[in-house]
Amino acid sequence: MEPLPSLSQSRAGRWIFVCILLIVGLLLYAKALQAPFFLDDAPTITLRSSWPQWHELPSQLWRDPRAVVTASLSLNHAVGELNPWGYHLFNVLVHLANSLLLWGLVRRTLLECSESLKTRAGQLAFGVSLLWMIHPLASQPVVYVIQRAELMMATAYLVSLYALVRGYRAPKQTRWSILVVMGCVVGLYTKQVAATIPLAALLYDRTFLAGTFTQALRTRRWMYVGLLASWSILFITGTTTLLDTNVQGASAGLSMQAVMPLQYLFVQSEVILHYLRLCVWPDVLIFDYGWPPQPINAYFFTFAITACLFAMTVWLVWHRPKVGFLPACVFLILGPTSSLVPITDMVAEHRMYLPLAAVVLMAVLLLHGVCAKQRKLFLFFLVVAGLLLGGRTWVRLDDYRDGVTLWKTVVQASPTFARGRIHLGSALMRSGELDDAAYQYEQAIADHRGYATPYNHLGRYWLLKGDVDKAMGFVQQAVELSEQSNADYLSHLAHLYRLKGNLPEASRYYQLALKVNPRHPETLVGLAAVLLQLGQPREAIRYAQQSPDNPDALLGLASAHAMLGQWAQADEAFALLLAIQPNHLEALQRRAWLLATCPDDQVRQGTLAIELAQQGLTLCNGRNLRLWDALGAAYAEAKQFKNAINVMDQAIQLARQQPQLVKRFEARKQLYQRDRPYRLGDKK
Repeated sequence: MEPLPSLSQSRAGRWIFVCILLIVGLLLYAKALQAPFFLDDAPTITLRSSWPQWHELPSQLWRDPRAVVTASLSLNHAVGELNPWGYHLFNVLVHLANSLLLWGLVRRTLLECSESLKTRAGQLAFGVSLLWMIHPLASQPVVYVIQRAELMMATAYLVSLYALVRGYRAPKQTRWSILVVMGCVVGLYTKQVAATIPLAALLYDRTFLAGTFTQALRTRRWMYVGLLASWSILFITGTTTLLDTNVQGASAGLSMQAVMPLQYLFVQSEVILHYLRLCVWPDVLIFDYGWPPQPINAYFFTFAITACLFAMTVWLVWHRPKVGFLPACVFLILGPTSSLVPITDMVAEHRMYLPLAAVVLMAVLLLHGVCAKQRKLFLFFLVVAGLLLGGRTWVRLDDYRDGVTLWKTVVQASPTFARGRIHLGSALMRSGELDDAAYQYEQAIADHRGYATPYNHLGRYWLLKGDVDKAMGFVQQAVELSEQSNADYLSHLAHLYRLKGNLPEASRYYQLALKVNPRHPETLVGLAAVLLQLGQPREAIRYAQQSPDNPDALLGLASAHAMLGQWAQADEAFALLLAIQPNHLEALQRRAWLLATCPDDQVRQGTLAIELAQQGLTLCNGRNLRLWDALGAAYAEAKQFKNAINVMDQAIQLARQQPQLVKRFEARKQLYQRDRPYRLGDKK
């Protein structure tokens, strides 16, 4: 087969390929920019109480196994706060960068292969990277923000391998070797699957560059020493605890009680075959799988097939290294999540993000070999595959337009998957479809009567409906089914007792929740509030101080200090709260009132009180009467009595339907007319 014109061999031709990849990727994933946050995005992004400052990142993140991901999320938050658009744009750009890295890696690798592949290295690499970029199986980590961990780990992986082959013929190999190690280090601080980079690099080196393992280690010994040393990060970040059998409540690792390592291995034999099927025929893609483990004997057939594939791969790696390298990469990258170390989520499509590249490359090379003398036929198959895969991805991205649509696809695929119905119910609740949400919770209970979570959610449903007694009944069932081992349920029940005015019972259940999780934020805040209502401000302070980044805790802390007459500490708590949430309306009003009326001369700041009250009134469009009262008091404290009187006149007009409030404002106005500011505790 004659080679195509040397488009890919010229600098201009390579730039054309780059532009095509970027344009196609941006056009395809443009609709992903409008997607909301999903599932684990909430605790990591939207419900996060505080974000590290840039100067704090090195000290805070060096023990964080997802430090690079945390830093990227902090960057997104600093630029666009909680607007999902910026987070999705970041993911899309990383995906596009990965496609370019894959193109470069495949191109340079094929240049080290046979003559037939060398002549078409650029074009084949372009086809592989394009098909991988638009493949629907690669879409989940692109749209699901928190799974940028998978994207960025793939970036590190591809950078390390690209730097390895790039440095092979470079006159100065040291800098490329350093980049190989740096890629591995960044990967290990992104996702621990990157622990396989040293093995993949050695296998690649032996297969395409050095020829033997011994020659690879001899030629680049210091690079491999650096790669080996990078595994120390696994100890620094605590990843090695996955191998500990005595970790309580583990959701991954050998301590998991739900499934044993050998059973998990057998389950993964079926999962791996499912992944491979989706690579070829991605007809039904599922965001969250309900894949309950079966007894080991149910997997004998799939285990036999997978074991044969693995054995064949080992044979090929040993006897036909260049043929065996790609299937070996699939098993190697899937190894940490699909072997003997159990993970709660048995199946996750995002785990195939990088292994998919190896599968696509195998398919393209196989097609190229079959159509060696039929260039037009080869191009025809590539175009058809591209159109089919791109079209399926375009349709799949529609599923991510909102939470209700996405979770409906999960429930349609797995109707008896209780977690899917619960998340669909939660999405329906957020969209205001309360009765439809309740139906999903009831169906989850019907399918799994011993499952506590839907009872807890039905409690929230009835609370929104205004029936506290019915809500308490469902939440009590959730508590009983969980055997009082779930802090969320206990805290929820305590909150309902608080609404009913039964403060002793509320306090008791909050205490039970803290026994389960001593750092449970909602419990600490709720218990502090209950203790304040019980007239125990010192105890309230003890609990509120344990959530220093929680706005509600800081509000309770300020209230407790004020109750004790500790005005400076109360002001400090309000200031901390407003540093976290500058537009917190209640904090603006209460701090303005404190600074305007505090009995302590050292605390009062009339000018600042005016600014805070005005900021609050702007935010609420002048509808908060307490803020008008605070603004009047602030003007009086600043000796601007004429302004204070005018403010109270406006407040009186706004409160004309509330006689008691009008009477109070009239008294304030008379005080200001006598050029006297108002003070807390003033009986006049």
